[in-house]
Amino acid sequence: MIHLKKIIALTSGRLTQWVGGPDVNTKRTPFIMSCAGAALLATFLSMPGDTHAEEEDTERSIVLREISVVGSRRPFRTEMDTPSAVDIISSEDFNNQGTTQVPELMRKLVPSYNVNTQPISDAATFIRPANLRGLASDQTLVLVNGKRRHRAAVISWLGNGVSEGAQGPDISVIPAIGLKRVEVLRDTASAQYGSDAIAGVINFVLKDRPEGGMIEAQWGQTYSGDGDEYRIAGNLGIPLGAEGFANISAQWHEMWPTVRSVQRDDAQGLIDHGNAAVRQPYAQVWGQPDVDDDYTVFLNSEVGVGEQSELYAFGNASERETEGGFFFRNPNTRSGVFIAKDDQGNYRLPLAQGCPGYDDPAGRIRVTDNNELFDSTAYPGCFFNERFPGGFTPKFSAEVSDASGVVGLRGELGSGLTYDASYSIGESEAEFTIRNTINASLGLTTPTRFSLGKYTQTEQTLSLDMTRPVEMASFASPLYAAFGVEWREEEFEVGAGEEASWVDGQIPGAGVGSNGFSGFSPVAAAGKWDRSNVAAYVEFEADVTDALTLAVMGRIEDHEDYDTTEDFKVGAIFRATDTVSLRGSVSTGFRVPTVGQENVANVTTAFIKDSQGRNQLTQRGTIPSKCPEAAAVGAERLDAEESVTYTAGLGLELGTVTVTVDAYNIEVDDRLGLSADKTLSAAQKAAIGRSGCFPATDVSNFRYFGNGFDTRTRGIDLVASFDVTDKLPLLQGGKTELSFVGNYNDTEVTSHDPEFIGEQRIKQLEDALPQLRFNVTLQHDKERWSGFARVNFFGSYEEFHADSADFFIKPDEEYTLDAEVSYRPANGFELSVGAENIFDNFPDRNEFAGVLGSKYPESSPMGFSGGFYYARARYHW
Repeated sequence: MIHLKKIIALTSGRLTQWVGGPDVNTKRTPFIMSCAGAALLATFLSMPGDTHAEEEDTERSIVLREISVVGSRRPFRTEMDTPSAVDIISSEDFNNQGTTQVPELMRKLVPSYNVNTQPISDAATFIRPANLRGLASDQTLVLVNGKRRHRAAVISWLGNGVSEGAQGPDISVIPAIGLKRVEVLRDTASAQYGSDAIAGVINFVLKDRPEGGMIEAQWGQTYSGDGDEYRIAGNLGIPLGAEGFANISAQWHEMWPTVRSVQRDDAQGLIDHGNAAVRQPYAQVWGQPDVDDDYTVFLNSEVGVGEQSELYAFGNASERETEGGFFFRNPNTRSGVFIAKDDQGNYRLPLAQGCPGYDDPAGRIRVTDNNELFDSTAYPGCFFNERFPGGFTPKFSAEVSDASGVVGLRGELGSGLTYDASYSIGESEAEFTIRNTINASLGLTTPTRFSLGKYTQTEQTLSLDMTRPVEMASFASPLYAAFGVEWREEEFEVGAGEEASWVDGQIPGAGVGSNGFSGFSPVAAAGKWDRSNVAAYVEFEADVTDALTLAVMGRIEDHEDYDTTEDFKVGAIFRATDTVSLRGSVSTGFRVPTVGQENVANVTTAFIKDSQGRNQLTQRGTIPSKCPEAAAVGAERLDAEESVTYTAGLGLELGTVTVTVDAYNIEVDDRLGLSADKTLSAAQKAAIGRSGCFPATDVSNFRYFGNGFDTRTRGIDLVASFDVTDKLPLLQGGKTELSFVGNYNDTEVTSHDPEFIGEQRIKQLEDALPQLRFNVTLQHDKERWSGFARVNFFGSYEEFHADSADFFIKPDEEYTLDAEVSYRPANGFELSVGAENIFDNFPDRNEFAGVLGSKYPESSPMGFSGGFYYARARYHW
């Protein structure tokens, strides 16, 4: 049996230290794959007779006391011997689930990670923002094989407060079948990796087998009979030379929409008054979006170059089409389309000369009853009711594509000095379309389908990372040093939409641009912006004594448009006894605003109170903070977010029981976000667009990015694993494990500019996510059978439905139960059936469901689709 005493973790940049028997036979020197400096785990280990053992190879007698490396199947997910907490999620954990989407898988397996369905959330419906430890999606750094992953092109204009304005990466393009493991560093790591790593770091490690493969097909459906999900995926390993490999993973996926709606009260009122053109059974649909032709291919490869070096490359090409819905446009109340307003109230919006009220205000046709059936046939060519007598509901879609490539050379120069030089490029693009809507300013000649334009995010990185052990007579181990430099460039581009999607047709009182989401004007909205930065880092770690490990690291980074940042991290672990260890760290962090957040202009539709205090669909603009329109109401130059994090942890190893408890305190100053809505005066509204900084439009309200508040996030992570083999009466024989993972998280807004955000946004930041989440999993494997059962707990949370203070909801906590059973009938084959949310549990009903038609709270952390059952067939060789 081989015992590997010290394995480098996600938090360390030193070389691997080996403590084991003489039967350890390595064919090449282990070294570190680091990203902008601090090394992520990358130990290239070759065992006799099998240079790349897979996680599923349970026959090998290897005991790893620390982080999972090539050739292991870790029984416990938490690293016990590093200064910062790291979770390890195995390939098996990812592949043996009902859902097939990596964001959902992360939500199930990491309690401090939250993501929800995001219905009717503009572009956030297509690339959903996720939250680690209650912070925004762009405050978590994502890596693939230890290299920084590019951001998604989408900025979340609607994010339930926590992620509004965030621009995080798109991890949904990563196929679960291509993952070897996932490492989650639960600590600030800007001193190691640079901007964004405030909440932590998630590293997706790709499979690297040079042979064999797997193919699987899965189908599932909700208990309600909708939301069908299909997936076909495969993984193939190909040898390259004596020790190299090319590992390819591919996946096709489709997900049908769900409907969890009730008929809106206003739509039902129209129907009751004889309007047969209103859509039934639901004028507006709430549910998961429709995902079609979701393809992704990942390649991971490596080939030897001489005896001391390796050339590696990996990357992906992915695309999908996604469509969601928008709010219902009522034919009697939708301003700028069916009606306009004056001092006397609402009147039918005339579209041309000769129509009632177009030239003579005295001739306006008043709306006296919001449920009335208006006969527009008496006024041909005058009102949109002629074309849409029952109103309409826009459908918003996007073609999302994602591609990346990384190439690098790594090896040893002698005297233990290793290097890793790499170049990476990544691009995310979202091209938007809206249909079943109009540009009201074009009158009845308007098209009903519009190409809105696109967002494109491109990033390039050059890095050189080096490590070397230095013998220190006074230490119990060598001093492991890591150092390096990085250059990175970020570019954001807005491509213009077709003219009809943004042009002003000059009809007085009519909305400008495609209703629901205005196209990007080439005059002010479209453009291309970029920014580059350079950085350097150093990192040192050593076992000062047999019981004490210290790590110190620092990073300096210079951005073109921002002040130079200097960050540090100090961590330690003290092994008080053979079974008890104490660890802790203090670190600083930062996040620079993205180029998109600095420059993008947007017009969308939101539910906002009008001057009479009534909730109405209103055109809302997001104006770059550098624009004079924003400066006039207090916008200032954007600045970087800065953080200080303290952690303290306890680890216990009691035979077959391991327990870790980690507490954290994250203080973030100058947090970036979107301001409260600013209402435009008549003069301001008329002046919009004159600066050339924002497109001329009919917005009544607007907001801007700013550094408007500080927060403090405190919490505790508890992870426990128990080997209960033969200890449960019904599960005798085989292997049985019980695990508990839980997170308590509390965020407080410690200071804020009352002109920038109000009490509603503060409550969203503090209470939109559950403070307490945990799950308990029982796994059993015996001969040809295996399975698991998992109880999930979601604490209570708060929601301002449709972002309105009038629709405040506080659902109670909920439990769900998942289970799966697998049978292996022959060598290589596996058949599985299972269900998520077996008892078809739903969140508390939305008490305001009739207002907008949503049966359940839209931000429910457990989702609101109900139970989901599935079947899967798998073959591996």
